[in-house]
Amino acid sequence: MVDSVLVFLVCIGYGYAHLIGSHTLALGVLYTCFVGDLLFFGTNIARDTYLAKIALKPEDVAPSLSLGVSINHAVSMSVPALGGLMWMKYGHASVFLAAAGVAVVMLFFSNRIRAESTWSMERKA
Repeated sequence: MVDSVLVFLVCIGYGYAHLIGSHTLALGVLYTCFVGDLLFFGTNIARDTYLAKIALKPEDVAPSLSLGVSINHAVSMSVPALGGLMWMKYGHASVFLAAAGVAVVMLFFSNRIRAESTWSMERKA
């Protein structure tokens, strides 16, 4: 859920930094968003580790990670074309606003995940 909120903030920062009156402050916001964006790649490792920890059966981990990579690849091949069209027609802020909307959807669905952790299962045993 924290990841979703941070993605939302980065997208809003990218899309609307130009509205900040000071060019120096706007550039600082963009630098901060860029560094935050790069840090998200490190969270992928944490997500994979968490998935391995909460998986009820270890053999379910590899197929789940493979599906995630496949979906990520399909999205990364199709979304840029749509984003480019949006950028040309509505401006750069529209692309980042749409991405922020996706982050809100991610937040909604991640909030609905209720998995019994392996820790609580170990306590019952």
